[in-house]
Amino acid sequence: MIEFLIRRDDGQWFDFHYDQIPEMLHPSTFDFTVVDGWGTHRIRVGETDISFSDEDPGFQICFEGDGIDADTAAQIVAEVAANITSVTGQSHRIVAL
Repeated sequence: MIEFLIRRDDGQWFDFHYDQIPEMLHPSTFDFTVVDGWGTHRIRVGETDISFSDEDPGFQICFEGDGIDADTAAQIVAEVAANITSVTGQSHRIVAL
């Protein structure tokens, strides 16, 4: 399983309303569908489920299965992080777990 954490640069929580989660937690250049399952939000890219869980502080992202390689996963996470910054106006950093 490939995992990342997206955090604010200053260590605080991202400021957003939960209605904004679908707007933030998705890649911009990959086709995806929203799917049911555990976590705060969950999408599928290709055959791989990607779960998002809000953690202290930030979002943990888990790629389930081996359908996406590490470089593609990193690109997806970078696009999601850019969406979060676009919605919240707050800078981020990505931590590989």
